[in-house]
Amino acid sequence: MWSIEKGSPRLDGDSTGWGTSPPVGGGSAPAAVLTSRSTASSGEAVTVAFRGRPHTRSFGEDTTGVPTGNAQHRLSDGAILNLTEVKDADRTGRAHDSPIPPDQPVVDNLGRGGSKDPVLDAATQWLSEQPGCS
Repeated sequence: MWSIEKGSPRLDGDSTGWGTSPPVGGGSAPAAVLTSRSTASSGEAVTVAFRGRPHTRSFGEDTTGVPTGNAQHRLSDGAILNLTEVKDADRTGRAHDSPIPPDQPVVDNLGRGGSKDPVLDAATQWLSEQPGCS
């Protein structure tokens, strides 16, 4: 499991050798996360990374539902077996293994003839109401 200790990345508690670094921006700026049913895999990992962060809100539709990690295992005949062995966990410790619902559901009608992006509009509106955003 990845973690940060005193600014130094660690894997299963052991130093990765990358050294320390100060947090970027202190993590206090408001952030809007946009999701849709096309948000999958690494996109869901980013979505999960923002879960539980203060001053953060997600907008859009449920994600695809594969916020997981796979590992390859070589079999004796040379074949490779891919197994899902990891669930993405947010900063509160909650593991995710199914579609991730947004904080504010917004139907994306771009594929149905819409000329505006209602998800982006909702996120922009929320951000404009946050202290420090103008």
